[in-house]
Amino acid sequence: MEPQRSVLIVDDDDTLRTTLEKIFTKAGYLAEAARNAQEAVKKFSERQWDLVLADLKMPRRNGLSLLDELRGLRPEAKVVIMTAYGDQETRQDAVRRGAFAYLDKPVSRAELLALCHKAFGDT
Repeated sequence: MEPQRSVLIVDDDDTLRTTLEKIFTKAGYLAEAARNAQEAVKKFSERQWDLVLADLKMPRRNGLSLLDELRGLRPEAKVVIMTAYGDQETRQDAVRRGAFAYLDKPVSRAELLALCHKAFGDT
């Protein structure tokens, strides 16, 4: 049996964070959430997460800063940046820094799960 795929959700919005955690858990993934970049780095250091979904705009440290740190710790890490405030320049910057994907909020359940299948190479 394959090990359970894991998703770490990083967002300062309590409602969205909880909703995303439920979506991934119900879909069969091991899902955990972090309120901010500092908490995410701690969780990332404790476990080999298959995918990280990180909000772009968070207090103290933004998602791009977190992306840089996570990719520095594990260059193969798949990190997705999500934002309701995106623009083409930020999207290009995220991809240049190694983001697996860049999503505009609101994100649908179907879009999130399709992204997971793509990230994990599922057909």
